[in-house]
Amino acid sequence: MPVSSRFDHLGVLDPAGVAKRLGADGYGIVWAVVGSGIHGTHPHFVRYENLELPPPLHHRDFTVALATADDPLGPSAMDDMALADEALFDGKRYGTHVAGLIAGFSNVADKSVDWGIEESLAGIAPRCKLVSLKVIDDDGRGDERGVIEALQYIDSQNKAAGHLIIHGVLIALSLEWDRVNYACGGSPVCEAVHALIDSGVVVVVPAGNNGQQGPSTILDPGNAERAITVGSTHRVFANVYGASYFSSRGPTVDGRLKPDLLAPGERILSAAPPEGRERSKLAKRKRKAPVRSAPEGTYEVLDGTSMAAAHVAGAIAAILSVKPDLIGHPDRLKTLLLGSATDLGRDRYFQGSGFLNLSRALDEHAEIEPKSLPVQKVSDIAASASPAAIQPAGLEEAAPGGADGKTKRFAVAFSFAGEQNDFVERVWKALRLYGRLPRRRIFYHKVFEGELSRPNLDVYLQDIYANQTELLVVFLSAEYASKEWTGLEWRVVRELIKQKKSNAVMPIRFDETHIPGLFSIDGYVSAAGREPEDIADDIIDRLDSNT
Repeated sequence: MPVSSRFDHLGVLDPAGVAKRLGADGYGIVWAVVGSGIHGTHPHFVRYENLELPPPLHHRDFTVALATADDPLGPSAMDDMALADEALFDGKRYGTHVAGLIAGFSNVADKSVDWGIEESLAGIAPRCKLVSLKVIDDDGRGDERGVIEALQYIDSQNKAAGHLIIHGVLIALSLEWDRVNYACGGSPVCEAVHALIDSGVVVVVPAGNNGQQGPSTILDPGNAERAITVGSTHRVFANVYGASYFSSRGPTVDGRLKPDLLAPGERILSAAPPEGRERSKLAKRKRKAPVRSAPEGTYEVLDGTSMAAAHVAGAIAAILSVKPDLIGHPDRLKTLLLGSATDLGRDRYFQGSGFLNLSRALDEHAEIEPKSLPVQKVSDIAASASPAAIQPAGLEEAAPGGADGKTKRFAVAFSFAGEQNDFVERVWKALRLYGRLPRRRIFYHKVFEGELSRPNLDVYLQDIYANQTELLVVFLSAEYASKEWTGLEWRVVRELIKQKKSNAVMPIRFDETHIPGLFSIDGYVSAAGREPEDIADDIIDRLDSNT
């Protein structure tokens, strides 16, 4: 069954629509997120009050206590409400991101949010409650002590209640373990994971992002035998691309099969704190639930096995909401997920049991329509926009940054005729979302109108294109070839090519109009019949290849 939207995370996991048919929306389930905190006033968590917890549950920050233990002159002890307040600030952004994949709902009509998209966005289990357990401070510091304390907190809350009031936990981070003193899977954090699983709590963890280093790169707590360890794959075409290059792979160093399965972890869009937000002083922050009258937040794209693990956590919350008999039985849940996963035909140490399939986990007889991919003819394949030259082994790698190895003001600049403005604007928005490029790093005239209000604009633009930009993207068309202004811009492109700086130029063609100085053997990207978001993906790939 085709995915209806590139933002439909549930549709990727639920191709037969079983979760939607059964109403598996996470209602009644509470999930803890161990990470960098969750941005408490983000509108994504407002509709279903995901962060409003039933007593006696509280969010909790463990970084303050650890900082005090390390430094007697550091922060003083705080009461529970203050620690809860601290846990609802996310200085590193990714805690909010993974939480938004598990639960919540974003309405595109909310004008107080920097959207950049034209569709609403929901977590896998939108009505699930979320407990923020902050173990990484706003400077990115933290260690396994905080993780262990967070897991112990979950256990203490469940024991005090006499039953599970926190049903599962996502540990959205990875750790190296002390290999000298502990066996693989036997470190203190792995032991804490197993103890929590013994109490009936489901524990989902990322495999780690060290896959490019080769086999046996699984990190803690992914080495814990009974945890559900998740690797990353493409957000839609897992069957085509297999495991992500960065996704840590097995076997574990003591020879066990990990990861357990794969889920989407590449270019995943989710909630994030607003850019540029400064941390308010604790003394000025209110000791009560976050104010909902002025929600704030944005959405960004991140990669990683933590994003993949968040998809699995959300899927489990959805399952538990309609299969309560599985609550308290994490081993049965793991067996269910692994047995219903879709085999991608990859090595088991790359894919585990395969790709997470929520439809089949909810209904083993679910009829899933296979995804059809376009069949490409050899005659239709052209070289990349910058054809790679064959190099002998041993050449030095290109320096990071622009084509000349130096970081320039703009990562991307656009040259185009006015008739293509709507198309280019959508490319610009997609670059911000999927390429994670801030406004100031993309030269698009609407963003720099004040700076461009000058009499010598032609000379000024030529300097931006030639000297201040890493990659000049030129949208070629009949209109581009016929205008005097774009003709001046094209002179810059020809000069860059003449100076053998072709890495700094990326031609995009709308039609076959003759462009002086562009030869039939020159590579380009065709925009004919393609969406702007697809072109943005090509630009991102080109930026990656340049660096």
